[in-house]
Amino acid sequence: MILSRLYGKGRGWVFSQTDLADLGSRSTLDVALHRLWTQGAIRRVLRGIYDYPRYSLLLGEPLSPDIDRVAQALARKLGWRILANGPSVLNLIGLSTQVPAQ
Repeated sequence: MILSRLYGKGRGWVFSQTDLADLGSRSTLDVALHRLWTQGAIRRVLRGIYDYPRYSLLLGEPLSPDIDRVAQALARKLGWRILANGPSVLNLIGLSTQVPAQ
């Protein structure tokens, strides 16, 4: 069931156990995620945060996870809200070409 959820969301999806809570108990999810991690189907990005890695045909290896997706998954896990601020908002909506240096 976890694999079908991963396939549905597509490569590059970053998730935590809270995103899969409807599929079973916490201990069942722990075991299933550990097995998928040891098989190499998923990758552990942070403690409790996983991703379904994208692969580069040019490099022949998995790409780094998208930091924005990692931040959103962490926010979903911890119940946070992440809001863009200042110059980053202008860049995100396309009003400025300047990229904040952080």
